[in-house]
Amino acid sequence: MSEKNLFLFLLAGKPSVVDKAITKLGSIAPNLRVQGHHGYFEKSGKENDLVIKKINKFQPDILYIGFGMPLEERWILDNFNKIETTVFLPLGACLDFYTDSMYRGPRWLTDNGLEWLARLITEPTRLADRYIVCIPLFFYRVVKQRIAQGMITNR
Repeated sequence: MSEKNLFLFLLAGKPSVVDKAITKLGSIAPNLRVQGHHGYFEKSGKENDLVIKKINKFQPDILYIGFGMPLEERWILDNFNKIETTVFLPLGACLDFYTDSMYRGPRWLTDNGLEWLARLITEPTRLADRYIVCIPLFFYRVVKQRIAQGMITNR
């Protein structure tokens, strides 16, 4: 990363998070050119257009988007043809974790594939539907489809 002047635009989190990330990235990768904008703006209309104008003026090689799923994916699809960048990188709350602005959970959970459980405990209102309802529903539908296709049989 430090061999070439890369341009990275951070579009995520609260203003303080973006500022902390820019400072932290600048200290570890001096040739990285970074600008950003917080993620708290209207995702359509005039405010959205002003953010896109700011992104395009900077001409980033990589556009990091961290609004959370599925909002960031939907925003990329809605604005893909308006934005001049090489790479769109949707990474959810990674910027919050990178700047220590959000607690990931105890290491014994995060290091053993159970970060989802730690996040469910710390953000139950936001994530309960995703983890408790949607994931089991997904697996139910996969098994149901496999049975319908005759792919799961008694052996």
